[in-house]
Amino acid sequence: MRKHFYLITEHPNEDRVGQIEVTSQRKTPSSKNEETACHKMRFDEERESIEDRFTQMNVSIGYYDFEDEDGYQEQASDVVQSKLEEIDEEHLRKAGLDPEEVFADA
Repeated sequence: MRKHFYLITEHPNEDRVGQIEVTSQRKTPSSKNEETACHKMRFDEERESIEDRFTQMNVSIGYYDFEDEDGYQEQASDVVQSKLEEIDEEHLRKAGLDPEEVFADA
């Protein structure tokens, strides 16, 4: 069960910056440790205008093959931590993360 991980570095909702987005399929185009734009649309019942579209900036932090859903639930946090340790400090800072704290857990 492959999961792809992305660090959100820019988002219209500042609360989302610094979070990890997990997908079952790779976002295209995306390369590990490179920031890419991801165009999204808000999905809600009142969506009626183009203003519901936005751009989110992500940094791919790689993927991991979990054995199954239980393995994902048990290991995801550790996998994300190890993946973040492989990312350039500039991306971590842009996402509001302190590189010293990220690398301290290594």
